[in-house]
Amino acid sequence: MNVGLLDYCTAGKDIWCTISPLICFHIIEWHRPDRVLRQFGFRQGIPQPCDNESILHKCDLRGRHDVDWTTRHGDYIRR
Repeated sequence: MNVGLLDYCTAGKDIWCTISPLICFHIIEWHRPDRVLRQFGFRQGIPQPCDNESILHKCDLRGRHDVDWTTRHGDYIRR
């Protein structure tokens, strides 16, 4: 998979190739490195369909200053 890149460019691949939720308070998006491999010179197969769970992007923060996001998004945090 190394396409002429220096070793430090591919170090930690097991971490940055992980498919996991990225959480920033009220917004959650899935980190999907398998969908952008060609941009970095890697062989990319047909990516699996992904669902970014659009309901999570419809969260309106007005009047939500007292929401405990760690509880509300606990399932994603445990993943």
